Amino acid sequence: MEFKQRGVKVKEEKFYPGFIPVLADKFLVFGEFNKKLCLDFEVPESKVEIIGFLKTDALFKRKFNPKKFKKSIGVKDHEKIIMFATQPCLSGFVFDDAFKAIKQILYERPELKLVVKIHPMETVDKYKKTVGKHGLVLGDIDLYELLNVSSVVIQEASSVGLEALLLGKPLIIFTHRPPIDSTFNNSQEEILHAHNPAQLFYNLILALDFPEKVMQIEKPFVDKVISFQGKATEQIIQVIKRELKK
Repeated sequence: MEFKQRGVKVKEEKFYPGFIPVLADKFLVFGEFNKKLCLDFEVPESKVEIIGFLKTDALFKRKFNPKKFKKSIGVKDHEKIIMFATQPCLSGFVFDDAFKAIKQILYERPELKLVVKIHPMETVDKYKKTVGKHGLVLGDIDLYELLNVSSVVIQEASSVGLEALLLGKPLIIFTHRPPIDSTFNNSQEEILHAHNPAQLFYNLILALDFPEKVMQIEKPFVDKVISFQGKATEQIIQVIKRELKK
């Protein structure tokens, strides 16, 4: 049995998320989107089970303390956070390009604060030089607490984007190429995308000034991608019990 959530598989020069071991008896996926990818990869439909996003079950049980968390990272209560989630595959010039737009909006709106949340496989030094006095670069920190206090989330390719959407946070995909995370491929009509600083600046204005309208567009996307929100654990237990009886 494989919990097919992450990774990349190449077929005919196209990217497919998840590893596809041919000997797996079951493929457990987020929702209909990932199920279709399995079927496209010629996995028998009888082997594919939709169970939801196991990791995010915790989101629906958490009790957040925004004021305490903001104080713990040195952000004032009135400040709005622009969160940038990094990836090891994110080349330096991509972040540098994004930072051009972020720096401009920080200058125009002093109530905003940039927080760069680095991937566990990266170090803060990679981003501190660029960010300087304009924001924070954080590593070992509670991701869900940070997402909860963020006003908008920017990423290139990460499941963090799905978690942000589940928390009702506007998401912007910033990349110079189609994202490696195929979940967000071909989502331009459902998720805000930017490929240069000017587009990112414009989308930041939209997300910050009209978050409800942005989420009206983006929330249906995450509902389509992730089934059984908050109940993935129950689903996987049912699958395991059923398989053990065979």
